[in-house]
Amino acid sequence: MDSHIIVIGSTGRIGRAYTYHLQKNNLKFVGISKTDTQNEYNHIKIDFNAPSMKKVEEFVSNNKIQAIIHLATTNTLMDDSLEYHEKINVGSVKLFLEVIEKYKLKCPFIYTSTELVFNSKKEGHNENSPDFSPLGNYAKSKLMAEKESLKYKNSIVIRFGNVIGIENDFLSSALNILKQKKDYNAWGNVYNRFTYIDDIIYALDEAISYKGNQKIFHVACNDPPLSRYEFLKRVTELKYKNSDFLKYLNKTSATSKQLSVRPQYAVLNTKITERELNFKPRSIFYYLSRQ
Repeated sequence: MDSHIIVIGSTGRIGRAYTYHLQKNNLKFVGISKTDTQNEYNHIKIDFNAPSMKKVEEFVSNNKIQAIIHLATTNTLMDDSLEYHEKINVGSVKLFLEVIEKYKLKCPFIYTSTELVFNSKKEGHNENSPDFSPLGNYAKSKLMAEKESLKYKNSIVIRFGNVIGIENDFLSSALNILKQKKDYNAWGNVYNRFTYIDDIIYALDEAISYKGNQKIFHVACNDPPLSRYEFLKRVTELKYKNSDFLKYLNKTSATSKQLSVRPQYAVLNTKITERELNFKPRSIFYYLSRQ
């Protein structure tokens, strides 16, 4: 019997990148999402607002499960109640942990989370940092989901930063506006350590076969903290040296209201992950220079 990976959120932006990676490497998996897919792989449709786990249970009972990877999430910017975010982000975890218990699975359950669970004005949180202070209901629900996931002994949490290299990411959206010679306002007072999609894919693959005791990993590039404005300025200089795009890039500041729902510093320390997963972080500009 072939082993399968279950990918929850397979039609999301990170999910699409990861399932493409699995397909390219001829790995068996089943995708799970609330939307239908035209891709040629096993897919189960579930809406976590009104979920039915019947088809998931049928699949689990008839197949060997290598790992369950949870990529599904609500939108960071959704101005919805905590109850809404909790229903999707935490409720989906509980449903799959119930399946794990019911069918006595021993496979890893890998929950993907966010740097947004941390304190808003402190940078460089390591993998075991307890300094949580999530802003906004999205981040609060992600921290709740982390804690729920870790109740299962074979669980792993992988946190990452602002993801670059996926469809409609922050960078491509900004560059599309600049290419149209329209003004783009970028914050000079919000700092990130960005995460490239290739590093996330690497970490997910490594986590599936990880046999150590570490439960939480951080995936991010190794640049110093960069403001949104400085990041876009450097990318524009790198990729469009002779263009006039820079004159359309404006440095602005996030308001107090905007900072009330997102950290001013969103910077992950990756040292434990480097040791445990043999993760070798690179500069985000290394990846972008290859495109």
